[in-house]
Amino acid sequence: IVDYQRPSSSVVPAPAPAVVAAPAPAVLAAPAPAGGAATCVGGPALWGDCSARHCCGDGATCYEKDAHFAQCRQSCTPGTHDDDELKYRIPWSCHVLTPAVRR
Repeated sequence: IVDYQRPSSSVVPAPAPAVVAAPAPAVLAAPAPAGGAATCVGGPALWGDCSARHCCGDGATCYEKDAHFAQCRQSCTPGTHDDDELKYRIPWSCHVLTPAVRR
């Protein structure tokens, strides 16, 4: 039995275990679909607006930002993008759109 009221040279209480916070899960970029991107003749090129056609002309992937905008990109990370203009800085859903997918 250790009396913590009186100091003792022979008994030293063990320190409390350190509490370590778990790291936050990483948000990964959405890769292009396994079957390859939906390409379309005359479709928008990289960084072009693919909202209407849901495909890209250069092999990029059409990623949805929201119900009103989608863009041909190499990859997409869900959430806000610092490279968006402030007035357009709303989260990206990064859903992959194809001509067969109409949201």
